[in-house]
Amino acid sequence: MWFEDDLTLREDRSALGPLMEAQEGHSISITLSDHSELTLCQGWALLDRPEDADGSTVRISSAGIDHCLEMDEVVRINDEKSGETIWETQRGQYVWEPHPPKKIIQFAAFASFALFVGAILNLVLGWNRFGEWGTFVLIATFYGVFFVISRAPKVAEVN
Repeated sequence: MWFEDDLTLREDRSALGPLMEAQEGHSISITLSDHSELTLCQGWALLDRPEDADGSTVRISSAGIDHCLEMDEVVRINDEKSGETIWETQRGQYVWEPHPPKKIIQFAAFASFALFVGAILNLVLGWNRFGEWGTFVLIATFYGVFFVISRAPKVAEVN
């Protein structure tokens, strides 16, 4: 887990099923992943109760027409009257995993990097500030920078 090219998180869609049940009967529009829009008129009904929002299919009846809705394909749910977004997917957005970096981690990264650059300049320009310990300081600060970077929070894409 030190170096990952594709850091992704699984989206939590657990609130989508209860939200659909709560909105039952109200006029809403559902945008799907293929950019199509399903408008449900006032009085629509769920024919199947969603067990979970991941991978389940729900049958909906609206204006006498039955629709099969893949819960994984739902991108956005809007209130038809106000146009307000009730629910929107996080897929494709980037989030901090596990949390945004704290100030102490930012300071440690800056300080260790500055010391590393100073150790490189000391060795290259022959300043001899660290005496016979110059190479040791360079190697130690290299591993210090590597350690701070590897422990820092990462940005992940929601999948």
